[in-house]
Amino acid sequence: MRKFWAIVGAAAMLLATVVIAPSASAAIPTDPRFPKVKPFCFGAGAAIFVCKPEPKIIFDTKEYPKEPPPTHVCQPSTGRGKMESCIIGAEESTKSIAVVGSSHARGLWAAYDIVGERENVAVHLFFLNDCHYMVTVEPECLARNLRIRPRLLAGEFDLVIFAQAVDRNENGVEIVSATNYRTYFLELRNARVPYTVIKDSPRLTEAQLSCFKKNKKKKPLACTIDRALGFRYEDFAVTAATALGAPVLDFSDLYCDATTCPLVRGGMQIYEDLAHPFPGFTRTFAPFMWSEMRRLSLLPIP
Repeated sequence: MRKFWAIVGAAAMLLATVVIAPSASAAIPTDPRFPKVKPFCFGAGAAIFVCKPEPKIIFDTKEYPKEPPPTHVCQPSTGRGKMESCIIGAEESTKSIAVVGSSHARGLWAAYDIVGERENVAVHLFFLNDCHYMVTVEPECLARNLRIRPRLLAGEFDLVIFAQAVDRNENGVEIVSATNYRTYFLELRNARVPYTVIKDSPRLTEAQLSCFKKNKKKKPLACTIDRALGFRYEDFAVTAATALGAPVLDFSDLYCDATTCPLVRGGMQIYEDLAHPFPGFTRTFAPFMWSEMRRLSLLPIP
């Protein structure tokens, strides 16, 4: 398997400025939904542009870390995936975005990093596995939310991004409802704090993972999940945000086509387990995240 950076090469440098060069034919058409994004056929780009399917995995999933590397302004996560002292993007900028959520928020860290650099915005990360920004009685999550809550309401950050897994129970009994999110989101709206919610990624089943393990080397494209099944659980954070008039960042079409969600896209393995995409894949979300945040007037930050 060829190395990630060896294949991407110069394109990776362009990706860092959210301008990606085509990896296939220059005749790839643009997509009107993302007019500022140049066509490319690896990673998430292969889901948006008209690209010939890559029949094998050519990017190494281990080439990109699961979370930001430690720096003088970013401490590694501890215990239960907790990270509350980390700044990425344009680290010294006075403009700031807070990203609050669970491990699903952490999985997109590389995209935030690139967007932050592109827009000259410092991105502050607040992660805790299995912890959503909502009303909860779970002790550690409640403590995290109470620590960050006054900072968000005070307008310390110019924009807040929430990202978390859908709440679900495999027996079909929902764990929470939109009301759990609405209480905290309504506070932000009343305080006039801009915020957005990222719709969660598809959730696989054990059958898809089993299929992928059997076919990974020879036929990785043989394993897909029905789109409706992938999004079988209601995303209550999205429901609450939409009801309150907040914008939603929906990247469903980067994972799936109209009917199915593959486990490999543009030569990249998407999932590491039932619900977590590899950061190497989600890094290729950067141009779409940037373009969508611009379209929704979340960027630029004044």
